Amino acid sequence: MVVISLLVIVWFGGSVIGMTTAAKSGETTLVPILLGQLFAVFGIIGTCVALSDKASGWWVGVIVAVAGFITAGYGIVIHFGSKSAAQAAMDSIPTAAGIGMAAVAGFILTITGIQNNKLKQACIREVMATCVEHNVRMSNGHALICPVYEVRNGDGEPVRYCKNVYSRMGNPEVDEQRSIFIDGEHTDRYVDPVADKVNRRFESFVWISVLTGGIVLTVVSLIVMGA
Repeated sequence: MVVISLLVIVWFGGSVIGMTTAAKSGETTLVPILLGQLFAVFGIIGTCVALSDKASGWWVGVIVAVAGFITAGYGIVIHFGSKSAAQAAMDSIPTAAGIGMAAVAGFILTITGIQNNKLKQACIREVMATCVEHNVRMSNGHALICPVYEVRNGDGEPVRYCKNVYSRMGNPEVDEQRSIFIDGEHTDRYVDPVADKVNRRFESFVWISVLTGGIVLTVVSLIVMGA
C-alpha cells in the first residue's frame, strides 16, 4: 500500500509539473492530455470505490472519467494530428461542449429518476417522525441542514433516521413532526415527501436548464460551422 501511495504521489506530481512546464514552454496542447488523464484516472478510482461501497453516487465518477478521456483525446488530436485534423478539432469544440452538456444533464436526470423510483418502491412503510436535531454543514457562508428524525419502533424504543443529505430547502424545524416512509431496515434511507419534492424540483430545474443550454449551443454551433 505504501508503494502504491508513493507511485500515485509521483504520478500526480509529475503530471502537475508536466502541465506547468508545457504551459511555460508554449506546448499548450500537452496540457489537455495531462489534465485529461488525471481526471480519467481519478474518475475511474472514484467509480470503483463507490461501486465497492454500493454508494448511489457512482455516476459522478463515470462523468469525471468520460470528461477526462474526451479532454485527453482532444489534446492528442490537436498535438499529434495533422494541421487539418487539429483545426477541425478546434472548430468543433463548441459543438462537442454542447453535446457534452446535454449528455451529462440527460444522464444525471435519468439516473436520479431511476434512483428516486427505486427508493419510493423500497420505502413504503409510513411512520410519524419527529425532527430531534439538525446536522449543519457550512457551504459558501450558508448553512446546509440535514435533519435527524426519531421514530418509535414496535417496542417503543427511539430509532434515529438520517440520510446525510444536506439542503437549504424543505427542512423541518426541530421538534416538528412529519410523515415519512421507511423500509424498516436502513436508518439512512427514507422518503420525506415534503423535503424530497422541493429538492427534486430544484435539481430538475437546474439539469433541465443545462440540458436545454447544451442543445441550444449544439444547434447554434452547427449552424455557424455550416454557414
